[in-house]
Amino acid sequence: FRPVLPNYNALSVGAFILERYKKNRWEFEAGARYDFKLVNAEINSRNNEARNTTFNFHNAAFSLGGIFSINDNLSLRSNIGSAFRPPNVYELLSDGVHQSAASIEVGDINLKSEQSLKWITTLSASAYKKKMQFEVSPYVNVIQNYILLQPEQQARLTIRGAFPVFAFKQTNAVISGLDFDFKYDVLKQIAFTHRTSFLYGRDLLAKDDLIFMPPVQFNNSITFQTGSINKIENMYLTLNYISVLSQYWYPEGIDFTAPPKGYGLLNIYTGIDLPFKTQRVSFIFQVDNVMNIAYRDYLNRFRYYADNMGRNFSLKIKYHFSLKPKNKQL
Repeated sequence: FRPVLPNYNALSVGAFILERYKKNRWEFEAGARYDFKLVNAEINSRNNEARNTTFNFHNAAFSLGGIFSINDNLSLRSNIGSAFRPPNVYELLSDGVHQSAASIEVGDINLKSEQSLKWITTLSASAYKKKMQFEVSPYVNVIQNYILLQPEQQARLTIRGAFPVFAFKQTNAVISGLDFDFKYDVLKQIAFTHRTSFLYGRDLLAKDDLIFMPPVQFNNSITFQTGSINKIENMYLTLNYISVLSQYWYPEGIDFTAPPKGYGLLNIYTGIDLPFKTQRVSFIFQVDNVMNIAYRDYLNRFRYYADNMGRNFSLKIKYHFSLKPKNKQL
């Protein structure tokens, strides 16, 4: 038996500074951060020879942003900043069967820290006494040493059968996209929300599309809310429809199979709050994939073997603790 991860000890230390300045309709924020990560692992080779290996990662980052409130209903936010992410132990040292993904994953001890520079700008607006609100946020992220898990176009035979092999690799990449959010209070008790998410990734070294990027997605919901009815509070019913397109931008000849076709899911959520002495209990009932659609999600690696979950019912009960006692009547 060979564990997918060796024994290891990890230590992370970080420090940051943040400064904010606000005047009239302008607000500025600047920050800097430094992190150090140490990993010491005992690696066993395939002939059971053990050796200690130490990894050190030093990283620094900054951010600079600002908000300009054009008026009470319109504002513009923009931020540019660097970021970093040292490879985690799994990306460095994994070498075995990942049982929950039914695949063999192989790390790389030579991985370096990801370093990125991201710019994002958000325009926020409202109208009709804030009954209508929307936000649009374009962004671009340039990443050096981007870490990705890539199919190896082979299967490795084990005593438990043959498993597809995935390996952690690095490249330079650009990830850009746009998020659009919209909300409209149709009536006092009825609200409509919409979200569009678009993202595109480019492998700069391979001069090709990045693998395993989320496809375009549209999320629409309409929520009906009521006030208190007797002891029932915060009663609501939400009808949600998610539409996901097929992923058209992907590197050909690398994955084990082409991306699945797009799909649409209808979901229903409803809930109420009930007072219980000085506390509160929430009951949430939801039905996912109401129409029991057979579909496969591009980012779910079980798509190689099976469909995603069909119609699913769930009930959640939340007990809200409160340390504040009721005010006693004099």
